[in-house]
Amino acid sequence: VPETLFLCGNLIDRFLSARVVSLAKLQLVGITCLFVAAKVEEIVAPSVAHFLYCANSSYTYLRQPECYVLKTLDWNLSYPSPMHFLRRISKADEYDVKARTIVKYFLEIQCLEWRLLAAPPSLIAAAAIWLARLILGQDKWTPNLAHYSSYAESTIIPTANLKKIICNGNIIGSGNDRRKGV
Repeated sequence: VPETLFLCGNLIDRFLSARVVSLAKLQLVGITCLFVAAKVEEIVAPSVAHFLYCANSSYTYLRQPECYVLKTLDWNLSYPSPMHFLRRISKADEYDVKARTIVKYFLEIQCLEWRLLAAPPSLIAAAAIWLARLILGQDKWTPNLAHYSSYAESTIIPTANLKKIICNGNIIGSGNDRRKGV
């Protein structure tokens, strides 16, 4: 599920913020964090063998690295992912399936952008909804959307600009011209 991806990214980020890891062990950290995230979020988590296979059988164990990651994070696995906020904002958007599909794309590609690491997940979700609505020609940020997202349109635009840069290198302007060329 998408929550697994977001939790995994968060675990990796928090772990690497706490520990220095050699390049040789970076893949092990990633696989271990994905394994932990899958155990938390998935109904039926893949087996250890699947994760070891993804690592080209470079490792034969995950129990020790899993314990090390969990101890480093002080067993704190909670993370409000952008998907949680998307569900809330979608109430104001009447659960538009097309918009949600585009939003999920924006949420996934933002995982590759280091400049969005510091942005709160709620802002990431709101900016993704804003861009998706813009693409679908629903360019009005309603008071209802502002209420459910907790963000005014002017607050969302800088993050949306960054998401747009990630997608195609263009920057959305300000005012009415920001809707051109999307």
